[in-house]
Amino acid sequence: MTIHTLVGEGRKEEALRITPPHVPQWNSYDVLLACLANRPAGDIAALTAAVHVSDDPETNYFSAAHLAYCGQHDAALTLLEPVVQSGYCAYPAIETDPLLKSLRGTPGFAAIRAAAMACQRKVLAAASSS
Repeated sequence: MTIHTLVGEGRKEEALRITPPHVPQWNSYDVLLACLANRPAGDIAALTAAVHVSDDPETNYFSAAHLAYCGQHDAALTLLEPVVQSGYCAYPAIETDPLLKSLRGTPGFAAIRAAAMACQRKVLAAASSS
């Protein structure tokens, strides 16, 4: 998570100095680090192909953020949609996470945002009725 946080804070050089352990469900870190290192677009696309939807919505959220940061918008949306569908509302994080900035204006994001807001309203309503 340190790499994600550093990139979000604009501290790219520090993020590049960290070597994360390879964990298959976190292949998105390979994409993020390749992007930070300015590797060729073909390398980034090949690494993106190794990132798959996980059973863990939190993993999908962070993977979507990494891919979005690197301009892999279609793949990022594919990962972000099931995050909200699974009940991991991710709102307002999807509006404030700096790694998702480039994704916010893309087709498909508005529907995911609306679903995340509805998810949050549902959770808050259930909590207030308890």
